[in-house]
This record gives sequence, structure tokens and C-alpha cells, in this order.
Amino acid sequence: MVSKYFDDKETLTDVFQVEILLNARRCFEAGDSPVKAMETLQGSLPPMSESDRAGVLKLVLSEWRLFQLERRGQREPIRYAPRGAAEGQRPEAK
Repeated sequence: MVSKYFDDKETLTDVFQVEILLNARRCFEAGDSPVKAMETLQGSLPPMSESDRAGVLKLVLSEWRLFQLERRGQREPIRYAPRGAAEGQRPEAK
């Protein structure tokens, strides 16, 4: 898909990101963790800089969060309470 739009840099970036997200989703649906998904994706990607790999990791983790929320049937981010706090209570200010 990326090769079809190789001349337009902006479209190329958008298509590349969509492909990363779709491939990450497929990995998660197959039961892979984010680490395993990242390993799988890196095997199919061309060599890239550390900053580009960090960008891919950011996309993978973003898709993982979305996948987890959808799997749980929740629409809001999960909020974690500190240890000892009852569910639904705010921690006291110190």
C-alpha cells in the first residue's frame, strides 16, 4: 500500500501509520503482547533510526491501550487508585 503513494510524503506518512496500527491490531487479536507485536513489526519494516522506532513504538502502545479498552467494553481510560485507597475515592492531599 505504501508503495502506491510513494511520491507524496504526507500521504506516505499517513499510510505508513495506518499500516502500523492495523498490523499491531492483528498481532493483539492473535494474542501477542506489545513487545511481541513490536518485534513482529520490526521484522517487516525497513531499517530506521532510533527516533523512527520510538515513533513506531508510540503507535503500537497507543493501539494496545485502545485494544484493551475495547476488549473490556469501556469507553473511558482506566484510572488506577493508589494502594489502600477504596475504589472511587480520591487520594488525600499531603
